[in-house]
Amino acid sequence: MSETNEASVESIVMRLRTQGAGKLVWRVQDKDDKSYFIEFESWQQIEAMQWWADNKHRDIYKNSELAKVLVHSSKDRLMQEAADMLDFLFGEMQIHSAKMDGRYLYRFRTGWPMNHLIGTRPENAVRAAMREVQEQTGITLGSPSRKENQ
Repeated sequence: MSETNEASVESIVMRLRTQGAGKLVWRVQDKDDKSYFIEFESWQQIEAMQWWADNKHRDIYKNSELAKVLVHSSKDRLMQEAADMLDFLFGEMQIHSAKMDGRYLYRFRTGWPMNHLIGTRPENAVRAAMREVQEQTGITLGSPSRKENQ
């Protein structure tokens, strides 16, 4: 945790990855192209197996299989992408952590969003960039404070 009891960038990345991990489902799908006919939630395993046992002999399903599949929604993919971006940005800031000792405010002027990496520590600089992304796009990336720790 940072000095203001905010969630760390690492914990935000972990939450994004966890929330965007997708969900397991059971699908009756084509063996070749994986297009599916019917889908069951993961907790419906018994119903899926029973349905498959009752219907697999039908001609329409002769090239099909019952498979457990991990499905990612567009929201899941967006959370994974946001986690990757934050992880990369924080990693880049860690390169500068030796000089970011908490006593001085550093600004990196190498283009947006690096122009918004302002802070005394890597965590603070990433939070400043997160706030800027939120203000310019309306996308909420976490719960950064409005006051920079200096």
